[in-house]
Amino acid sequence: MLMVAPVRPEKRAVIPAVTHVDGSCRLQTVSPDVDPLYHRLLTRFGERAGGAGVAQHLVQFAGEPIVNDHENAHRTFSACGMDALVVGPHWVPKPGID
Repeated sequence: MLMVAPVRPEKRAVIPAVTHVDGSCRLQTVSPDVDPLYHRLLTRFGERAGGAGVAQHLVQFAGEPIVNDHENAHRTFSACGMDALVVGPHWVPKPGID
């Protein structure tokens, strides 16, 4: 399910990556019945990070096409500041990230 909701003013600085300029954000719920793998990823992330929010977005460097295959995803991941890359059941962390 996808919906637009207001972000509480006191939380906007806490989650700036998902807060739009008008103070709203897009919410998507993930059901374990519909997508068990992604639901498990979100649950585990929430356990470790203290909250189950994940900013999901397109991955792209300026002047490069949007990542659309595993090879491009790995190349872009290696060159950027992301901590980990998740592709299907595969978790690829940067060194020092578990």
